[in-house]
Amino acid sequence: MRELADGRAGAAARIAEESLPHLLAAGGIDDDFMHLWPPLVQAALATSDVAVAERLLEPVTSAEPGIVAAALAAQLHG
Repeated sequence: MRELADGRAGAAARIAEESLPHLLAAGGIDDDFMHLWPPLVQAALATSDVAVAERLLEPVTSAEPGIVAAALAAQLHG
């Protein structure tokens, strides 16, 4: 978020993509994922890099039915 606020969207997207595997390893798409994941996707969208955004969306879009919490599903479609 700091990189985005400072106008460095490319750096923010790079950090987001590097952070996702660590976030998933630490807790999967449960618990705090719904709080930490949206800013990662926002960083990619700020660069208009669709490929990065799709990679960041993938853990949620490819999750088995019933795994995605309602809040996370709402964020995905919001």
